Amino acid sequence: MWRCGSRLASTTRAIRQARYSVADILRFRMLLITVGYEDGIDANALRADPVFKLAPERLPGERDLCSQSTISRLENLPDRWILLRLGCAMVGLYCASFAQVPKRITLAIDDTFDAVHRGQQLRLFNAHRDD
Repeated sequence: MWRCGSRLASTTRAIRQARYSVADILRFRMLLITVGYEDGIDANALRADPVFKLAPERLPGERDLCSQSTISRLENLPDRWILLRLGCAMVGLYCASFAQVPKRITLAIDDTFDAVHRGQQLRLFNAHRDD
């Protein structure tokens, strides 16, 4: 069985003061990503939107979904030890998917060039290709 570091990071989230569960925050964040909002900045504008409220089975008149700052706090919560444990868990799940773990795993990294056009968000200049 794959094992990784056992150090746990402590969190300072006060459960009694929490207005949203981690599951609620993740649902809203994944919904934002699914419909094309890559970052959490738009959460404040969309948290009261009736369609976004219906997706997690909340009625339009009920409490708004979480804010951008709540999403940001959750995204910045993991420290390097939690990220290491998460990576180890993913490797463990991958290895557990085989009847017999392969002796060697080859990772194929796709470096296909994908040009962007005009003022597309997150574009970078590629001097090698003059783009």
